[in-house]
Amino acid sequence: MALAMGRDRSRTLALAAAIAALLAAPAAATPPDPPAAGTGSPCRVTLIDPREGEILYGVVDLSAEVDCPDSTAPDRVQFLADGEMVAEVTRAPYRAVWEAGGTFRKHLIQARLVDREGRVAQDVQSTPGSAFGESVRVTSTPIDRVELSVSVTDAEGRHVPDLSLDDFIIEEAGREQAIEVARPEHRPLSLAVLIDVSGSMKDLWSRLLQATPALARTLGPEDAAKVIAFSGPAYLVQDFTRDASRVAESMRNFTHWGGGTSLFDSLAAVGTELAWSRSGRQAIVMITDGLDTLSRIDPARLRDYLRRTDVALEAFLVETPESAVHPAAVKIRKQLARICLDTGGSLRPVDLHDSEAMEEMFRRVGKELQDRYYLSYQSDRAARKGGWREIDIRTRNPSYTVRTRRGVVANRSIGAYLLDDLRDGNITARRKAAEWLGRMRVPGASDPLQTFGPAAVPALLEALGRPRSRGRDGASEEEACVKAIDLLAAIGDARAVDAIADLARPPRPASASADGTINTRNAREKRSDTRLRAWSLWALGRMKRADAIPILQQGVRDRDPEIRLAAVWALGESGLPQAIPILQQAEAVADQPPEILQAISTVLAELQSPRPETADPE
Repeated sequence: MALAMGRDRSRTLALAAAIAALLAAPAAATPPDPPAAGTGSPCRVTLIDPREGEILYGVVDLSAEVDCPDSTAPDRVQFLADGEMVAEVTRAPYRAVWEAGGTFRKHLIQARLVDREGRVAQDVQSTPGSAFGESVRVTSTPIDRVELSVSVTDAEGRHVPDLSLDDFIIEEAGREQAIEVARPEHRPLSLAVLIDVSGSMKDLWSRLLQATPALARTLGPEDAAKVIAFSGPAYLVQDFTRDASRVAESMRNFTHWGGGTSLFDSLAAVGTELAWSRSGRQAIVMITDGLDTLSRIDPARLRDYLRRTDVALEAFLVETPESAVHPAAVKIRKQLARICLDTGGSLRPVDLHDSEAMEEMFRRVGKELQDRYYLSYQSDRAARKGGWREIDIRTRNPSYTVRTRRGVVANRSIGAYLLDDLRDGNITARRKAAEWLGRMRVPGASDPLQTFGPAAVPALLEALGRPRSRGRDGASEEEACVKAIDLLAAIGDARAVDAIADLARPPRPASASADGTINTRNAREKRSDTRLRAWSLWALGRMKRADAIPILQQGVRDRDPEIRLAAVWALGESGLPQAIPILQQAEAVADQPPEILQAISTVLAELQSPRPETADPE
């Protein structure tokens, strides 16, 4: 059993479904049965969006198709959400957008047609909610389909209109690709404005009050923007909106300035959230002085994360007195420029002391995000070659400049990459992966809701602390405890260490009761304790914490051979150098069972072998 724990890391995915059961919130009330569609009018209206089974979040597309006989005609189509009208359209195409918010609850969406005679027809769609309120909807395309948002400008930097499929040439990894679609970009844009409010940037906030709403005013009718301020922590200033006046008002009310800078962490969190929670196009406009004093994620890993999304990063770099003399500023700016280039954006210097120039630059980048082409092609390399594949796009007019993301990553989504970090990364990578995966859904596993993260920790700890009865339900309660231990180990949150350590320690010795007899436990109870101790030891090893080493050392010396074996594999799982002398001492113990000696030998060989270093992804 302990050998299986030490080797079978894929168990994390299989057991992740336990989160849904442990954290499931009460379902929203079932909406009333909708009235029958088509009542009254001979016309027929059919809801096209939202699609069946779609969890609604953020800005949602609503669309309907109408079919009327020659004897009548539609007057208008009304869209209702949960009984309230959110849009009315008087001519085709019958489309609208609606802000569903971020509650992930069930919704009742109706398309109601009223014909020229006042008769009504309607169609209704009941959309599901999410069992876990911090999960988000994920849409994906086939791994061999590449979709790009492309900017084309002339020698004066002006947008070049009216290009067609025959005007573009795309090469991927040096091979020309057959372009399937080339048209003006009409997909809705989700824009996150990420503003550095650390101590060195505080004095510039008043100037940003004018520039940021100017950027919001460039949004199209189906676009939306949110504003996030960051220093060490990040603050939501304004959630997604198309209203520039709301952006201005929210910024006027913001007061959390000062502190250090968590630039790379904030960028990674916002980028992955956009990629997972928003359909269509996603972009980040960041305003920063280019200093980073607090981030735990390294730039190479951030770069790899963003390469696995479709998020474009446009960064405005402000030179402040502090950044001008900071020794790491030049290196950080080079790293940020490379990330911008990979995503199809750019790093631009900006003088925030010149309010008019700054406002004009914000308007310009907003217009550039609108004046684009949508290109797609079926890659002939995706099924054969993983990793990063360079993309080169040009037009047949050599004087035009084309800008888009530099490449595409095949075969593995960012979710799979974060899961790898959660299972096998160092403690910093695991904590960050857990933080982001706690808000996201990971497709491709057997359960539709595979969720990890700090948000799950309280419920999992509650499962550990629940008394396990020794009656008929004892086995199922023990299984729930084992699953909770496994998931807490995957999350790696420090709050779980004490609870798991308590389960890993030897049980209290038998005590005398009031009548002087000794309380003994039956064999079934002892077996349950042994199993939970073994799992808890392995979990402590997997969490790779030096403060757990004394407990693992105690386990290696335990009377029970099964506990000793579990502690050996746990020390190997920890990968810590302190484990080596402990295992060497255990190897020298007389009468050590052969299976434990074999495990010690295997683990020592792994701990003493050189470990490869992580390289900058290219």
